[in-house]
Amino acid sequence: MDMGKAIREGRERLGMSQEALAERLSVSRQAVSKWEMGISVPSPENRRALSEILGADLQVETEAVPSVPLRRWKRLTLAAGLLCLALLAALAGSFAARSRMAGRRRRSRRSQASISMMRPGRRSPKATSTGICFRQTAP
Repeated sequence: MDMGKAIREGRERLGMSQEALAERLSVSRQAVSKWEMGISVPSPENRRALSEILGADLQVETEAVPSVPLRRWKRLTLAAGLLCLALLAALAGSFAARSRMAGRRRRSRRSQASISMMRPGRRSPKATSTGICFRQTAP
């Protein structure tokens, strides 16, 4: 019998809830649930305390390697996190590009307004993508 099943059966035999067992061990109810499902294993100190409370031998000779579903879950979580980061970076790049384009539009409108206010025969600024150049206006 695996450890999770032994914990569950011992707890149910004593008529304890996961929460009551968790309080006696000073751990969370979620930790007890993970132990019973086999997602994680209790620490050696908690194993000793569980053995005393439940009256069952829960000592494990060697530390078990996490099950394949747990490793797969960790990979999926990592992949989902990386996907979120990539989407966040794409959104930030899109926002930055829109900001630059809006700034260019604002600058070109300003230069058009200043051209219309200039008197004939004077040099007027013209906005370009590389900066401002001057051109001669017709008198």
